[in-house]
Amino acid sequence: FAAVACGVITRDLIGAGDSFNAAFIYATLRGLPPRDAALLANATGGAKVMKLGTGRSMPTHDEVLAVLRRAGFALDF
Repeated sequence: FAAVACGVITRDLIGAGDSFNAAFIYATLRGLPPRDAALLANATGGAKVMKLGTGRSMPTHDEVLAVLRRAGFALDF
């Protein structure tokens, strides 16, 4: 299947893959369907690339929700 990307303004790509993977694993363990897990992972990666750095600069729940909302999605996670 194809997963929708969330358009964001990119500042720093470092940590995007880690954020994506962590969100996908989290969503899968929470029992979300694969398409929803991929959407959450894409939004989390998108939220990460909007910030500089890693570690404490990983996206928050609210930042991921904001990316999803701007893209026109609602996801309970």
